[in-house]
Amino acid sequence: MKKYTLILILMLSAIGFSQNRWQNKMSDRNENFYDIERDFEIYKKINMANSKIIPKGFGIKQFERWRYYWKNRVDVNGVFPNDGNTLNEIK
Repeated sequence: MKKYTLILILMLSAIGFSQNRWQNKMSDRNENFYDIERDFEIYKKINMANSKIIPKGFGIKQFERWRYYWKNRVDVNGVFPNDGNTLNEIK
């Protein structure tokens, strides 16, 4: 019984800590796009919970805009381009 309780607590704390990690990672260009996307999907499953209406104030629309902007700009591994990448391609 104690083992199950410990496992449950560890799982819930891991889910709780992953809820806001995606918001901090969005501004860090060294992070991987697909890792951020995975963290957000966990957060979204917890907060939407079978709701078809997007709740306000959870950052879901903000993330969807960010994802739309970056999904075609990252490479196949999810690495963000270097700053000035477009200028270097023009030269």
